[in-house]
Amino acid sequence: MINLKEKIKKLPKSSGVYFFYDKKGRVLYIGSSGSLKNRISSYWRNPDPKINIMLTEAKELKYRKTNSVLEAIFLEAELIKKYQPKYNTKLKDDKSFVIIAFSKEEFSRVWVTRLSEVSQPIDFFGPYPSARLARRALDILRKIFPVRICKNIPRRPCLEYYLKRCPAPCQKKISPASYQKNINHLKLILKGKTDLLLVKLRKEMKTASRKLDFEKALLLRNKIFALEHIKDISLLTKETATIFQGRIEAYDISNFGGKLATGSMVVFEDGELRSEEYRKFKIKNLKGGDTGMLREVLERRFLHKEWNLPCLILVDGGKAQLGTAKAVIKKYRLKIPVVAIAKSKKKKMGDKFYTDLKLLPEDKKNLSCLRDEAHRFALSYHRLLREKFLFSKAKEN
Repeated sequence: MINLKEKIKKLPKSSGVYFFYDKKGRVLYIGSSGSLKNRISSYWRNPDPKINIMLTEAKELKYRKTNSVLEAIFLEAELIKKYQPKYNTKLKDDKSFVIIAFSKEEFSRVWVTRLSEVSQPIDFFGPYPSARLARRALDILRKIFPVRICKNIPRRPCLEYYLKRCPAPCQKKISPASYQKNINHLKLILKGKTDLLLVKLRKEMKTASRKLDFEKALLLRNKIFALEHIKDISLLTKETATIFQGRIEAYDISNFGGKLATGSMVVFEDGELRSEEYRKFKIKNLKGGDTGMLREVLERRFLHKEWNLPCLILVDGGKAQLGTAKAVIKKYRLKIPVVAIAKSKKKKMGDKFYTDLKLLPEDKKNLSCLRDEAHRFALSYHRLLREKFLFSKAKEN
């Protein structure tokens, strides 16, 4: 027991799956959490009698980190099915638990149900203890890999198609092969093999780029980003709550020797990038350096009262950029936290974060990726302006 308590001090606060073992190395219990340290620590703070019995029998504790709470939920169910732990017996037998089912049709239907309610041949994953979480998780995944949920294929596209959660096989808007790819990708995630899927998608993206199929490469890049940054507050408990609760706006400035300066705003909300809300700013006042340009972009942004206010602002830079953003926010009498990220000169040191917030390691990783997306978007606009500038100069000459 003492050894286990010592291990808890070294546990990460990231999402993952944890295992308790007995003295013979058999798995006693498997659980999942958005914060491994907080969840496992809670067993010793206020354990009920059943947990107390399990803890006295437990001699070893191990864990496996995941990229998201969602992945942890799916991986937990698959591992329980594989190991059949002694103290997870309720999950094996309880009829109130649900599964995610796949019908065996050309265009498979995917839905949340109870095994006792299924009368047709299916593939399934689970069981999962919460129908609400299973349905919400499936909704999130279907935004990345759309599939049908309808019992019977309708004659025309339904609301799910317009919500981009179904590719409308009813109207032949997707081939059987492409649809099956979406099904296969979903199954990999439900098996807890998201990392393997990411490897496959990155290979596909590189192949598409080599073939100059940039539209497909961009689509794959967006799917990869979405998979790497699945966040949804409805999947989190109090112990797992992070800063990713609402709208985040990330800003970046791009210029060439102080000329053709541009600013970008990218938006991350409800677990996904909102590309339709991205904004580009052509800098009007080039005086004041990077901080002056950032001030201009933020002030122009806050003049748009019709835009939803963010819960967090992310800027590329260090203490100077952090101070600039805070000053603009104060000027408009708003209360929005700010995070500034500066790239370290030494690659091994990683990014430096400047903020008043307490950031988890997972938060830092995701914010760095969001900063990179803002930089990519600003750079693409800057290149466009530079090409126009060079073309106009060539015409003059």
